[in-house]
Amino acid sequence: MTRESSDSAREFARSLSQDLESILKSDLGETLPISWPRASTITQQGGDFHSSHPSGSVVEHVALQVRGEVSSVDLVTATLQNIAKIDPQIKAWTHISHDGAVKAAEEADHKRLTGARLGPLHGIPIGVKDIVDVFGMPTSAGSKHQDGFFPLHDSGAVRKLRAAGAIIVGKTNTHEYALGGTTPPTKNPWSQERIPGGSSGGSAAAVASGQIRLTVGTDSVGSIRIPSSICGVTGIRPTMGRVSRTGVRPLTWAMDTVGPIGRSVSDVATGLYAMSGHDPLDPYTSSLPVPNFGELTVENLHGTRIGIPRSMFEPAEPEILTAVESAIEIFRRAGAEITEIEVPYVDITTPIGMAIFLTESAEYHRKRIDTAPQLFDPDTLNFLELAHEIPATLYIRALRVQRLIADEISRLFEKVDAIVVPTLPCSPAKFGTLTNELVPVGQGQLTLAEAHLRNNLPFALAGVPASSQPCGFDRFGLPIGLSIVSAPFNETQILKLMQVFESATDWHTKEPHF
Repeated sequence: MTRESSDSAREFARSLSQDLESILKSDLGETLPISWPRASTITQQGGDFHSSHPSGSVVEHVALQVRGEVSSVDLVTATLQNIAKIDPQIKAWTHISHDGAVKAAEEADHKRLTGARLGPLHGIPIGVKDIVDVFGMPTSAGSKHQDGFFPLHDSGAVRKLRAAGAIIVGKTNTHEYALGGTTPPTKNPWSQERIPGGSSGGSAAAVASGQIRLTVGTDSVGSIRIPSSICGVTGIRPTMGRVSRTGVRPLTWAMDTVGPIGRSVSDVATGLYAMSGHDPLDPYTSSLPVPNFGELTVENLHGTRIGIPRSMFEPAEPEILTAVESAIEIFRRAGAEITEIEVPYVDITTPIGMAIFLTESAEYHRKRIDTAPQLFDPDTLNFLELAHEIPATLYIRALRVQRLIADEISRLFEKVDAIVVPTLPCSPAKFGTLTNELVPVGQGQLTLAEAHLRNNLPFALAGVPASSQPCGFDRFGLPIGLSIVSAPFNETQILKLMQVFESATDWHTKEPHF
């Protein structure tokens, strides 16, 4: 790290601390409880890359197996061939379990031939972000600190995926400990000089480049939605508590979630259904029943109320606004009622959110920082050390304000069923862009962090579900993401809207040329 970038980061931290002081001089953080409610207490509401795997969704791939037209070994072998052919350019994977995946596929085929009941992901190859434990595979978390670490158990999400019949073929690259949005050395399949987003950049790039149809990511402040938008694929951050977090390296206990990234809404819906549900090892997972997201049907949107928060549309690149307005018109024509709303406290969510995840990340890594700081990437270490600028009193009050933000955003869903915003207001940054560096956004400028967080962090703080799916291309030929948000545990509403949009367009079928 250069002296200039280090000094700039310290100035950023001091500015953040001053912003927090200013915000919290009000009575926002005085009377609210500190504790975050357990999920069970929240009520449920209402290309040219020549990929060699069969066309169709994961649901269709399972059906092909049932009919005996393709085997799990066929699907896994095709995926491994794709990875061997494509990934040397993209660098989306950190580990491939070739022999283990083929053996698991053979076992899946044997199970099918015995007439056993098959799960919704039977024989489907899946990649898992490398902060999520998979028994038999290393968890590197993108860090030298994790060299040689092999977990003794599957994570909660992976246990459920395996139970649904999925074949884990390998681990996808992550920004070190999920503490960033660039995910080096993974390339953006649409432009290799641009970042793939992060921190689930490997999961998104693997799908976008045609190596695999479905992967697992994590999202604390935007790490599923941001790379899904940048790479032109589909992803959903579920409600806090929908999916187990056991066996996942934490970024922030207050906002961490695990969710799917896929080629289509159907892929993501099926993946979410398979990984969701209560985990006795994670007391914060919900015991609410899980809808079968993979069997959703929707004919129209009559009676659906969609809120449009215009303050979250500006500034933004004009082609992004055009693409999202076109999506809104599709919803209108399908029968939805469109109304303008305001999402409260958007202007303070970045300092509040950063105070929380900086402090919690630094605490989780405290021993590593004290005993072996040299094993961190210099940028990661510098980022973690920013937490020293945030007093404990500000952190505690930021948690209280988080509760206020969550309550106010949840109340919006008494008036509307969903909220629609651009996932990101700008084009993907080029590699080397600093987090606090200004980037062009419409007629103005935002720091890269502000551009990434503005439309993603508010909903992460609220713990509500939110998605991203491709809705067009910018002037550089790079994907644009559409984000849909709904009430706690109402992923069904999001997926219905996503399906309506996907059925009316073909953006999800576009493939990069590299």
